[in-house]
Amino acid sequence: RDGKDYLKPCAAVHPSVEEEIVVRTRSEMTMARCTLTTRSYLTPVAVLLCLLGVAAVAHVRDVTHGKEPSRAEMEAFVRNLNPLSPLRASPVGGDIDAQPLSLKSLPGIDRIIKRQQIALKPVVIVPSLIGNVLEARLNHASSKHWYCERTDKEWFTLWVDTYEMLPLLIDCWFERFSLSYNATSHLNVNATGVEVRVPSYGDLDAVTYLGADNTSPIWNTTVEILTELGYQPGVNLRGAPYDWRTSTLSYPLDHYPRLKGLIEDTYRINGNRSVVITSLSMGAPYFLGFLNTYVTQEWKDTYLDSWVSMDGAFGGSISALSSVLNPGSIFQNIDNSFFSTYAQQFLQVFRMMGSLTFMAPLGEIYGQDSELVLTPKKNYTAAEYVEVLLAAGANTTAQIMRDVLKQGIRNQQAPGVAVHCIYGYNISTPNQLNYSKGWASRPTFTLATGDGTVLHEGLERCAVWSKEQRQPVASYPIKDMFHGTSVNNKEALAYLVSVLFQ
Repeated sequence: RDGKDYLKPCAAVHPSVEEEIVVRTRSEMTMARCTLTTRSYLTPVAVLLCLLGVAAVAHVRDVTHGKEPSRAEMEAFVRNLNPLSPLRASPVGGDIDAQPLSLKSLPGIDRIIKRQQIALKPVVIVPSLIGNVLEARLNHASSKHWYCERTDKEWFTLWVDTYEMLPLLIDCWFERFSLSYNATSHLNVNATGVEVRVPSYGDLDAVTYLGADNTSPIWNTTVEILTELGYQPGVNLRGAPYDWRTSTLSYPLDHYPRLKGLIEDTYRINGNRSVVITSLSMGAPYFLGFLNTYVTQEWKDTYLDSWVSMDGAFGGSISALSSVLNPGSIFQNIDNSFFSTYAQQFLQVFRMMGSLTFMAPLGEIYGQDSELVLTPKKNYTAAEYVEVLLAAGANTTAQIMRDVLKQGIRNQQAPGVAVHCIYGYNISTPNQLNYSKGWASRPTFTLATGDGTVLHEGLERCAVWSKEQRQPVASYPIKDMFHGTSVNNKEALAYLVSVLFQ
């Protein structure tokens, strides 16, 4: 990857040996192999290294049960790894990586773009959970594995490089991606020796595609359509990525100041023209917290034209809660034993992601006494998140939840800006988890209606705001549109364009 060989078992061969080292690939680098040919003799060091190589291959085959994940399986895994993805597979036509649409394919587009205006309204994209690239570099990072690099001064892709999900390399990825909790500052912190950043702030590189070579697309269709309309990336079409892993306590310290500065800069470089924000999924409650806790009404009136929420997860999701209790549902759509082998490692990663406590179902919307988690000993309500996390053995996650609840950023007061909410409906959506066989088992789900991830009451939160603020509020529900697919939906994108031309 990037000209670097992560496994270099032949590098220490005695210099007197004339050797040829070849790194080969099979199934697009699903396993690295090192072949050493000598003209004279093998030193004891070389023999030892060859034995280590054999042991590494044996470990790979043990972990994968002889079945290596294909590229398609890795791409599917990345999509399903989102704790806010629907708990059953969406139809092919709704997948976010379906064939990109064109501007002309949008319904009613000719009528919409005939509206005359002086200049295009600038747009800032606020992505979702797992919805933008993260980069890392290493400085004497600690590792339990001899094959993981400790120091790398160059920034590399932490989320998401599918090659990092390959056998052996995934062990290194877990160590670098995982957060821990600082009980003194109450903040999530990176692993020792690992520095993480959000690249390309203000540009679109970090939000359009998650992977290299235009793989794992998210906002690509939206960006292509807006550029067809005349938008210029980095000028009047910009991205506001953030570290979506962290607890909400880091938002006012790290993320919100940058977001505020980006909106002000976009306003200024576009001739003091107010900005349209468009968000996806968790980006909606993230941005709502920004509006309600970080900026004044005078600031909103000056810098913001409107806000278009796409699949806004305002009410949280039972999927997020499930991921910190038992992540088994993430693997149900993936037929590969390799990924399910790492279920416990993913569980520990999720339990340290403060963002998932932020996205637990909101009692203010669904009712504090609504029973969300059922167990043989006790049923837990939306008012008992700390208790259910402690019962499941997620003690640190319970403390993070206490911090989030105390902070009050989950409040759902009206945002004080013009809002347009686009969301799907008429899809079976989990509203209860039943751990009848214990915490270690995969739960069963009680179903209600929503978009496959968020229940209808959470999606239609905008309707309540219409009675609480003077700014206009509009809802645009789309039947059978799965959560996360609005960025590639004809109706949704046509509505977004209509807002920009109002």
